Amino acid sequence: MDPRTKGAVVYENMETEIPGVFACGNVVHVNDLVDFVSSESETAGAAAVAYVQNGEIETETVLPLAAGEGIGYTVPQHIRLDGVQKSVSVSFRVRRNYGPSTIAVRCGPNKIAAFKRERLAPGEMEHITLPKALLQKSGRPADRCCGGGAAIMTETIKELICICCPKGCHLRVDTANDYAVTGNACPNGAAYGKEELTHPTRIITSTVRITGGLYPRCPVKTAQAVPKETMFSVMAALNTAALQAPVHTGDVVLPDVCGTGVDVVATRNMEKVK
Repeated sequence: MDPRTKGAVVYENMETEIPGVFACGNVVHVNDLVDFVSSESETAGAAAVAYVQNGEIETETVLPLAAGEGIGYTVPQHIRLDGVQKSVSVSFRVRRNYGPSTIAVRCGPNKIAAFKRERLAPGEMEHITLPKALLQKSGRPADRCCGGGAAIMTETIKELICICCPKGCHLRVDTANDYAVTGNACPNGAAYGKEELTHPTRIITSTVRITGGLYPRCPVKTAQAVPKETMFSVMAALNTAALQAPVHTGDVVLPDVCGTGVDVVATRNMEKVK
């Protein structure tokens, strides 16, 4: 029995530690949806038929699957490489609520797979699929990254380089701790680190066509930063804009560009050529 799930310990095909005995559904761990139970039952049923026809899976490589930082448990708890055809589906729950995070699969100090999630909650079961080729990396005797096996864990620390000034501080932002920032040399870095992960923005610089001026294009920029996801829309609007000389620094070229509430302004004087 697994003390964390209060259910049976199973292998990749839902076979328990007792040969020929298979388990699935809520006798292994509490499932959110009947669809999850049905999926596990299909795996267990197919494995039971294979057991009757072919006998026990013979393998020298059994990979323990550990629940690492932030993970409550995993199902299955062990994976036999010879029992895997293409991939293994792993179910698990986290221990607490998380914002944007990464589910990392590690073999010792090496990260061998990563799965991004916008949010994680203990009340919602999570699933990832581990390809056999990846599992073979964890199970090779010559692979010294671990003693055979893998650990699944949450990663909430995001690493960024601050672009507020040329110093380029290396920031570490903890998404699980109200986006607390370390590594910054000034308050601007802390503000940048949190904003970059919650509401990233950018100041856009470009040029716009102009007629009657000294040059065919006039340099412009957004007066303030705009949401990062609007960058392509803003650039498309600038590509269709056209000015007539004269234009002066600070003149509004496009008001409220793309509904962002930010104006695009000229960044140089462009007098009319006679």
